[in-house]
Amino acid sequence: MEPQRPVKRPRNDEDVPQASEAWLDDGNIIIVCGTTGFRVHKSVLALNSAVFKDMLAIGDATPDCNETFEGCVVVRLPDDAHDMVSLYARRGSVIAFETLVSLIKLSTKYAFDELREEVVELIRLMFPTEIEVHDKQAYLATVPSDFDAAIAVKLGITYHIPSIVPLACYYTALQGIEELLDGPRKTLSNGTPMVLSHVAERTCLVFREKLARIITETLDVNKLYSNPWLGCVNCEGITDVERQAIERPYRTLDTDIFRILPFGESSSVDILKNLRDYINRCGSCHGRLTDFDIEVNQQIWDRLPEACGYGDWDAVCQAQTASSSM
Repeated sequence: MEPQRPVKRPRNDEDVPQASEAWLDDGNIIIVCGTTGFRVHKSVLALNSAVFKDMLAIGDATPDCNETFEGCVVVRLPDDAHDMVSLYARRGSVIAFETLVSLIKLSTKYAFDELREEVVELIRLMFPTEIEVHDKQAYLATVPSDFDAAIAVKLGITYHIPSIVPLACYYTALQGIEELLDGPRKTLSNGTPMVLSHVAERTCLVFREKLARIITETLDVNKLYSNPWLGCVNCEGITDVERQAIERPYRTLDTDIFRILPFGESSSVDILKNLRDYINRCGSCHGRLTDFDIEVNQQIWDRLPEACGYGDWDAVCQAQTASSSM
């Protein structure tokens, strides 16, 4: 869909734009969103945005066919002023999630192609496609504090970034259904809540149902190479009560099953340690549970794309490559 053409109308006193932080004294065009004005340079807009380049080329931003203010052409756009502020005021090593949302919206709409590529890459860093990257500090440092997984699913679907959808859906599965459906959603700095689309909502719910089935199939002892439930030569083995406690995090998803504990300890080993006195702890059981976690986590990770309608991670990466070349 092509972006809406700027609104042309005579200027009234109440239409005088309020200066934003992006108000350059030597700017020669004023972009107005709502009542907020952005005085910038035509040449910079044309250089970075194919849409603005075409707009300027056909005369949509010349004095004889548009309103002016302080000698500058005024072009009114239907976009939220907050989004435009994000476009001009992005800074810092970790960009706020709400800023990324605004940037992907405007860079796509107005064809700021290089900016869009940069933003897509920043968003993709938050959603690795390899399990080995998921727990590294370099990855954790890319996740902003105002991150909203469900909105990330919406971004992946709306702006054709398929590589982020499986892991974003997984993060929503760690939330309760009421939290997913009713929020509260993260809000923008102007107080406006981020809105979850029906398509994104449905994608998250279908993913949750399919993931539950995948986990059940993965925990089937007949399909496991590492079976810790067999008898142990060094102790009486893992009891049914202990097994239920160990499997519970997988079945309930009340915690991130892929997150490695401090010092690299297996989450299942940690559970068993908490259930047994120190004297009854068994190194053999711990070793088998570590192998169990590694195998189960890898199998579930490998099938995350399946819960989103993709065959595997290779299919997701191929879809991302195809989308990036469009």
